[in-house]
Amino acid sequence: MTPQPIIVTWIDSCVDSDWSNTTDFTAATVQSVGWLLGQTDTLITIAQSLDGDGNSGERLTVPVVAVTDVTFLQ
Repeated sequence: MTPQPIIVTWIDSCVDSDWSNTTDFTAATVQSVGWLLGQTDTLITIAQSLDGDGNSGERLTVPVVAVTDVTFLQ
């Protein structure tokens, strides 16, 4: 099976490291583009790069509970 190209939109932790008294905190919305390697009920894994031998590089695994949208590219 050839991996499909997709965009995964997901919510990630956000770090703020300056001195502040703010109480207005948010998480980061991230869009990652890659090749769908696998998906289970709990995880989705994409790769940024594929070679001609079926190897993948720069893999990202995101918990499905953090995913807000998946767009399949053509």
